[in-house]
Amino acid sequence: MNRHLGVTAFLALSSIALPGAAAEQSSDEAQALAAVGSFLIISQLNSSVCLTVSNGNSGNGASIIMQGCDSANQSQWWTWDNGRLRSALGRCLDLQFGNSGNGAAIQLFDCGNQVAQQWFENGSELRSRIGTGSMCLDIRDNNTGWGAAVTTFGCGG
Repeated sequence: MNRHLGVTAFLALSSIALPGAAAEQSSDEAQALAAVGSFLIISQLNSSVCLTVSNGNSGNGASIIMQGCDSANQSQWWTWDNGRLRSALGRCLDLQFGNSGNGAAIQLFDCGNQVAQQWFENGSELRSRIGTGSMCLDIRDNNTGWGAAVTTFGCGG
């Protein structure tokens, strides 16, 4: 079973939507984010949970988890920024300590040019540019619930 977070799971208020899912603009914040191409990253295992900065913590090292999708929650909005996934909270999705192995922790960190913050779309997957690009953004242990940890795992498995 594919447990990765990926391109087919993007819900962009401005252009891309999950099949069968309506993009709701329930707040002024959500509308403003949509205007700059922001999107939610939705689990392929459970379409009601989204990639989220834990507790809305905007500081370096903030944990990334899965939580119920809410278009008014700024800690769930992301934009592409020169290969980085930038949170609406102002920092970027980062592989903690540049770890390139299975289960590497994902965190929020000051945006920079380090490869630990470089991501790309490959079909329905979000892949890290560290190493050979064979590590995908993933949900630990196929957990479909709120609070599930987000890590990396070998793509295609």
